[in-house]
Amino acid sequence: MGLICFSLFIILALILIAVLKITPSSSTPKSEQLIEQSYPTLKKQVQTIDNQTKTYFLPDNDLIENQATRLIHNSKETDVTYYLTSKDNQTFWVNTLYVVSKNSQNLDTDSKIVAQFNSTKDNTKVLKLSDIIKSDDKSQAAFKLALTRYVFEATNVTSEQFIPLKNQLQSISLDTTDFSFNQNQLDFSLPDTISTVKKVSLAIDTINYLLNSDYQIADKSQNQTPKKVVALTFDDGPRPGSTDSILSTLNQFDIKATFFMLGQNAKRHPDLVKKVKENGHAIGSHSYNHPMLTKLKPDELIKQINQTGQAIYEAAHIYPTLFRPPYGARNQVVDQTILKPLIEWNIDSEDWKKPGTETLLKTIQQNVRSGSIILMHDIHQTTADALPTVINYLKNAGYEFVSIDQLYQHQLYPLTNYYSQHDAR
Repeated sequence: MGLICFSLFIILALILIAVLKITPSSSTPKSEQLIEQSYPTLKKQVQTIDNQTKTYFLPDNDLIENQATRLIHNSKETDVTYYLTSKDNQTFWVNTLYVVSKNSQNLDTDSKIVAQFNSTKDNTKVLKLSDIIKSDDKSQAAFKLALTRYVFEATNVTSEQFIPLKNQLQSISLDTTDFSFNQNQLDFSLPDTISTVKKVSLAIDTINYLLNSDYQIADKSQNQTPKKVVALTFDDGPRPGSTDSILSTLNQFDIKATFFMLGQNAKRHPDLVKKVKENGHAIGSHSYNHPMLTKLKPDELIKQINQTGQAIYEAAHIYPTLFRPPYGARNQVVDQTILKPLIEWNIDSEDWKKPGTETLLKTIQQNVRSGSIILMHDIHQTTADALPTVINYLKNAGYEFVSIDQLYQHQLYPLTNYYSQHDAR
């Protein structure tokens, strides 16, 4: 009997030892146990950085390890564990660095993203944003313009911040690796020197045409049946009375148009600027006080742009990305200084002569074709009075009405002049 009890004791002892060997030590933080169970291929490493012991789990790849270690080194988190996961995004890897409290009981709910970066399929290169965006001047300028618009409209920028922030964003480097993107959006971090917004999320469908071909998402719009379209544009406003009448007519016909505003008028009538926005129309800049831009020096050009952009922004929280030069006057200096798509026209209604409805309509009838950009002015009541007749004629002729952005399927470039849907120079 004693021998049997002794044997049972030995067996139980052996079982206990085996269990202790395979059960993690209670001194190992719970988060590390969870990571080891969920991601057994990751290597555990411990480093002392700035007198802090940091534990992290990374894949067995020098390139990814070096990039992640740099990000961990810059992180200020304490009493946490870091780990990195990689996801195959068809043409590249999306690497996500997480941080989780050492006492965490659930990785899924408690993990926070520290940073993301992308690497090539063979994991031999960490991708920079500049690898994703086309390298030509027009694409780079268009991307920075989209970035600037996002930042301004995602936050409230004060008058004092407006010009410095715009300059910072226009000169930003695209050599950052802290970004990620998928079929829906591109996310990346701004430099610490830009304090207004830390993270940027740009919808892919608005910048897809700016991406290198390897990273573009299939564009379904190319398969759509072409339609007869025309873009109505109105210059020089807003102006009480005539602009109100035009907005009422456009609303009656459920038509969206594009208004190119003078900064001085936007500043005088901010409620009208806001009304144009609230009615769903596009708003562009038309300079501050309608000078001949080709006669201005670069610093005077910049002042015209900044003052107008600020007036429109303060009135309706819109950062205008489209520009129409007064009189259509532009040259290389104007193009390179303004750095926005320059929207010209191929039909001048000559409504500034106040010709009356019949003459104005005849001008449009003789020149309109699919893709036309029609120039009118919302500062003339005679134009407002003629607009219902013009719209009825175009509708009966089978035309659909679009904003300038819609006319070009949101694929517009700075350093380019647009005269109609099929005429960009």
